[in-house]
Amino acid sequence: MKKKATNSLTMFISLVSLCFAVSCAGISHMTFSVSGGQIPPEYKGYNDTLLLIKHPMDWGYDKYLRKNFKENYMGPYKLIDESELKQYPPEQYRYIFDNRSNYTTKTTTTYTPVTAGGHIQNGASMSSTHSFTYASSDSFTVTDRINNKHYTTQRSAYYSKLMRAYVQALESERSRH
Repeated sequence: MKKKATNSLTMFISLVSLCFAVSCAGISHMTFSVSGGQIPPEYKGYNDTLLLIKHPMDWGYDKYLRKNFKENYMGPYKLIDESELKQYPPEQYRYIFDNRSNYTTKTTTTYTPVTAGGHIQNGASMSSTHSFTYASSDSFTVTDRINNKHYTTQRSAYYSKLMRAYVQALESERSRH
């Protein structure tokens, strides 16, 4: 039993390390621009309130959303639940910032030979299956509610760094005159 737990833990740590390595390398080369399609062309000089969609069920997401906007975005913004969106008319609240997650489910099956009196039974084994689901990558989208267009980043497994870089790019474009 202890060996199975150690193998599962080793596999989990390896997977997390791989995601971390890929995501760290991936953020540094990403760029966000109007010409690249990640920022709306009309965002230059945008001074109205940007609506940020909260996701309280996604562990830690709202914390990073607040932190990254507080530290990197100087324009007005408001955190709302998606269900509140209809209360905000598009003419006054043109843009929405939201995320999209891809989820992956990993399943492992462990086979244990059945023994009787210290001897392995002829081909008999017991199995146990364990599954876990995790957000494998995220992207962020600014939606133009008037033109019904979506401006989306590349995907990354390290969503806080991706979010921070995208928010900085939005602020850079917003503050251009």
